Amino acid sequence: MRNVIVLALLLCAAMAYAESATQTDWSGGPGIYGPVSTWGDRFYISDAMDWDTEPGQLKLIVNRSENTISTPVTSPYYVIANDMDLDGDQDAAYCSYGTGAVYWSRNTNGLGTTWSHQTVGSLSQAQFVSVGDINNDGLRDIVASSADQDKVVWFKNNGGGGAWSMPITVAQSFDARQINCADMDGDGNQDVVGVSYESGDVVWWRNTNSGNTWSINYIDGALLGGYACDVGDFNGDGHPDVAAVSFSTGRVVAYFSQNPWGFSWAQHEVGTFTGARAIALTDVNDDGKIDIVVGSGSGNGSLRWYNHISGTTWTMNSIEGTAPGLRSIDAADMDGDGSPDVIVACRDANRIYWFKNFLKLSQPWVRYDVSTYFAGARGVSVGDMNGDGVPDVMGCAETGNKVSWWRIGGFNTPAILTSSILDVNPPVPGNNRWDYVAWSQVTPTGTSIKLRLRTSYSSSDMGPWSAWLTVGGSLAQVVAQGGRYIQYQAELATSNPNITPSLKDISVIWDPYSVGEGSIEPVDERLIWLPQGNPASGAFTVSWSVPIGGSVSVTLFDSAGRAVRVLQNGEIQQGSYSAIVGGLPAGVYAVVMTSPDGMAAHRLTVIN
Repeated sequence: MRNVIVLALLLCAAMAYAESATQTDWSGGPGIYGPVSTWGDRFYISDAMDWDTEPGQLKLIVNRSENTISTPVTSPYYVIANDMDLDGDQDAAYCSYGTGAVYWSRNTNGLGTTWSHQTVGSLSQAQFVSVGDINNDGLRDIVASSADQDKVVWFKNNGGGGAWSMPITVAQSFDARQINCADMDGDGNQDVVGVSYESGDVVWWRNTNSGNTWSINYIDGALLGGYACDVGDFNGDGHPDVAAVSFSTGRVVAYFSQNPWGFSWAQHEVGTFTGARAIALTDVNDDGKIDIVVGSGSGNGSLRWYNHISGTTWTMNSIEGTAPGLRSIDAADMDGDGSPDVIVACRDANRIYWFKNFLKLSQPWVRYDVSTYFAGARGVSVGDMNGDGVPDVMGCAETGNKVSWWRIGGFNTPAILTSSILDVNPPVPGNNRWDYVAWSQVTPTGTSIKLRLRTSYSSSDMGPWSAWLTVGGSLAQVVAQGGRYIQYQAELATSNPNITPSLKDISVIWDPYSVGEGSIEPVDERLIWLPQGNPASGAFTVSWSVPIGGSVSVTLFDSAGRAVRVLQNGEIQQGSYSAIVGGLPAGVYAVVMTSPDGMAAHRLTVIN
């Protein structure tokens, strides 16, 4: 019964409480001018604002431009940036799952804007490629794996990349997935490392006769569902080690090469990650040790990195942000801050994403779009495509049937977003008082966020904008009082091309009954007061007076009538009391006291 009374009191007292509206998501997109009764996840218009990469925040758009390398290519699955003709610029090697063709595209002007295309050869359902000088003639050759033929082959580059020999078999009766070229035994020849989905074998094939003779060497025979692998030196002994993941079991495993190098292996379980299907080795935290980055396409897609502490000790760390339908990973320092970032291709999202590494700043990873719509993004690789010394991103689109690259040139700045016009519909528009504006933000050094607002009696004539605000606070001297409609603009800017601010939410608070002669009498506030004033910010004090001793309760309710703090509940003597309250989010609250003397309530506005 008491809860019913309290809720009834809150409803009756609502006319004395401030009203509020909050926007926490803009991912519904632009196009809603208004008026609207709630902002929801839509807005009116924006310029250079990233509103959909990560629902729940606004950021600057990555300064990106797509450059088409080749189209159409039927269902390209994998792509590698590499200097195939040794002329000093990055070319592209890729394969078509649909036709089985293996290609290389030559960067003919060194700027990535003009390309010539060569068909290297054919391999039914080609799904992975790797590049290496297999026969030690100084030319880059291409190794490819087949999904349905259960074989691995290499194509010999006969000079300049314009002529290629028929495929030479590396392995057959082996359901190979990802493959990598590396000198596994230190004999100066490029060998091939691969994993099998069906047999669970992790192996390397030894190149003993300029690529004409190959022998298999087992690293592991029980990684069922093996899908991806990479090569790196975990223990700094100068000999390549291997890491692999299983798509079906989620196992993440590291293999340390033992003496004799390449022929003896120590296996270490690193972790388990459901749906693991892509891997990259890099020193994520710049501690001089190679770590493991793993991507999963399950659910909304996600990323982890396993920190190599020492020896066989690893710790798992999440990389913030979703990656729907993740298919491949590469790692490189995209912004020159000395820390490797992670680039992924996400088939279900039709995007290529850049996950920026903020570990040096003790901040979470941040996800940015590299591509806009890139249908069925499947493969990704990093290389300097235009010769400016800055890494670029190359990708292939399985359903879009093309191969492209993007120059990542920092962030467009400034960016502005204009909200929809909000109709607060006060009972008496002339009595409406605009009280406060507050917002949550992340503003790294060199970045800024500011807002401005305007109010009106007519949604068709909103009038001028207020001055820009850099901090939240009172609107008393900022906007015209009264009226029915309100609208805001947010501007994000940066002086550092590699860092963007982030706006998390914005709240506007108003009182529809506090201006003019027609104001409604507020709820009795004589027994409750706020020593520091109202609104409150951070921790604040609530004080109350008890004229008659007895059973007294003092409870803090939010605007929905939910009890969020119990400040007093039980027998106390006549007198004055107080309690400190902290940790409340911005919003409108009510302090309600019940006592032998009756009931009292006080409206409270909290701003951050």
